[in-house]
Amino acid sequence: MHMIRMPATWQTLFQRFPRPFWVMINGTVINRIGESMIWPILTVYMREQLGIAVALITTLLTIEAISAIISTSFTGIGVDRFGRKQIMLISLLSNSVLFLAMLSTTNLYIWGVILIAKGAVNPMYRVGARAAVTDLVEEDNRAQAYAIMRTAANIGVTIGPVIGGLLIFISYAPLFIGASLAMLLFAILIYRYVPETIPQEAIEEQEQGIGYGMVLKDRRFLAYCSIYVFTVMPYILLFTLLPVYMKDEFSISESVFGLMLTMNAAMVVMFQFGTTRLVDRFHPLFTLMMGTVAAISCFGVIVVSGSVELFVLSMVFLTIAEMLMMPTSMTYAANLAPTAQRGRYMGVYSLTWGFGQALGLSIGGFLNDAIAPVAVWYGAVFMNVIALAGFTALWWADRRQVPQPQAPALAPSVG
Repeated sequence: MHMIRMPATWQTLFQRFPRPFWVMINGTVINRIGESMIWPILTVYMREQLGIAVALITTLLTIEAISAIISTSFTGIGVDRFGRKQIMLISLLSNSVLFLAMLSTTNLYIWGVILIAKGAVNPMYRVGARAAVTDLVEEDNRAQAYAIMRTAANIGVTIGPVIGGLLIFISYAPLFIGASLAMLLFAILIYRYVPETIPQEAIEEQEQGIGYGMVLKDRRFLAYCSIYVFTVMPYILLFTLLPVYMKDEFSISESVFGLMLTMNAAMVVMFQFGTTRLVDRFHPLFTLMMGTVAAISCFGVIVVSGSVELFVLSMVFLTIAEMLMMPTSMTYAANLAPTAQRGRYMGVYSLTWGFGQALGLSIGGFLNDAIAPVAVWYGAVFMNVIALAGFTALWWADRRQVPQPQAPALAPSVG
């Protein structure tokens, strides 16, 4: 199979992908600027506004994750039946309203309703967008396309926390309003410039009433998704509980965590393309193994951290893990999906994030309150060790497998 190579010029890069793809890339930058103003302060904001313990915050976020799991179970079929564009628009417009709702209430029960609603609509955009990119981009270019998406998202994340760090000295209100407007603007861009990309065969299969049967029979894909959950759990814990851990245990302001996110995003912007090109020669599962080793290093450093410098080092390891794993994981899942089943396959793949958030936050909240805050990070190391063992087993199984003429195509290149 043809190996992906970095384009020689920016003009070549732009010509390689269609215009709707670049509209989504530009919208992603805007969207992530808005979202990343909220990420560093959300758990701290909830604690201050609601006056509740960390365990209750993680319970609320777990409820959000359960809502996402239920929603994702139906979203894949919806994306294949009604189209990618409509589902993305519903998600973005709903999120725009929900960010404003977060700002306007301090009632615990209303927050619960908001988070349930947010959990329901969040996966709709992710599944729709991943299916749309798979439709728009040829298989040989998908790893590069997902790397571009990651870079665009991180350009936004580079800018967002900086803006948020300045606005927070005024009040929380501009942050939530900004996130809402970013979602709205992205929805307008998709409505105006992105056509529907759903393949005709997907529509025909839906008319025949075909559901998740093919996906559930794909043992390799299901095994892969099950293992990937163990990498998502610690990742969610870091972005949810690390700012609280740093502030409560070491009196390090949440603004420092915001700057760490900016550093994380800047590294992705600078190095994601080179990383994607470098690891393209390897089997995707081997790349995921390398990324998991970097993640283990990240959480191992957090275990012994007590200073800003060590927390920054942990974020460096996490960034390396992200650059290795994020585009590779999406490409591997997308390339396993038959054309007519892309929405459902990407829906099941997206469930890894819902299950990872629900399980990770439940375990993390228990470890934090029942044992000790540092136990969260020991647990994160253990989760990644399980993932490493799983990826290694799949990798060896793939290497031993005799290629069959009718076998589904794997992601590019075997090392």
